[in-house]
Amino acid sequence: MGYFFVIIISQNALNEDIRRNYELFHRSQPVSIWLRSFSKFFIGIGGVWPILATIIAFNLIIVNVLLAIYGRCDVGLALIAAIQSFVKFMIVSLLLGSMAFFSSSIFKDRAVLKSLAVLSALHLLFLIVNVWFGWKLVPPIQYLAKLLRFDSMEPFHIQDVGFDVYNYIKMKWYQILLNWKILLQIGVSALLFVSGTLIYKHKEVK
Repeated sequence: MGYFFVIIISQNALNEDIRRNYELFHRSQPVSIWLRSFSKFFIGIGGVWPILATIIAFNLIIVNVLLAIYGRCDVGLALIAAIQSFVKFMIVSLLLGSMAFFSSSIFKDRAVLKSLAVLSALHLLFLIVNVWFGWKLVPPIQYLAKLLRFDSMEPFHIQDVGFDVYNYIKMKWYQILLNWKILLQIGVSALLFVSGTLIYKHKEVK
């Protein structure tokens, strides 16, 4: 549900003022277009994060209280799991929101649906080219699905770890968060923001 809100808000980030005929007024204000664009970008994506963090914290407290009643509470592990869920949402929502934001700079209405239609057409074209010429081009949708995948930690049994479970989790988290894929995901999001803002900046306002 959180991803849905991010997409809906972000796909209207750069075209809502145009539809409501406010764009000329806003562009006449002494505010950098990059600053206005970033504020819309951040609100569309980051605006959902505090809400999700509050929900996760509330669930964490309630669940741990209930588990403590039965003597099976491990606050440390529960907190790690909650943080992992939140970080996963942040990364994936950043990418989805960036894509929707970029789409809003190109299409005036139903930006995400139109972008999906274009991607589907390109995906089909890539498949045809691969079959026709025997190439191995990666179709766009397949690449995006791989890019959106968050490498979360695999399930494990404490008795199989062989040493302190917290050190094991810490080591795994470093491997998950400090890698090239995370940098690529952030870099793609930044590129989509810059590209979308440039298109928006040079778009003719009628």
